[in-house]
Amino acid sequence: MILHSIVPPRMIFPSKESPYEYYRLRHGFAECTKEDGRTVLSRIDSTDPADYLNPNYKIGSDFYLKQ
Repeated sequence: MILHSIVPPRMIFPSKESPYEYYRLRHGFAECTKEDGRTVLSRIDSTDPADYLNPNYKIGSDFYLKQ
């Protein structure tokens, strides 16, 4: 069986000790890690090209979910 999805495999098949947290964006997902009490953006998966140019979704920066 082949699974075609924009959702990261770690989100579908989570391990018990996953260091990642996932947040829903308008057109995809944000993958974040916790570092020193901060939520740091490590990756985005989106179907909207504008999300990759959005300065709020800069990889390595503090992530705050802004609606």
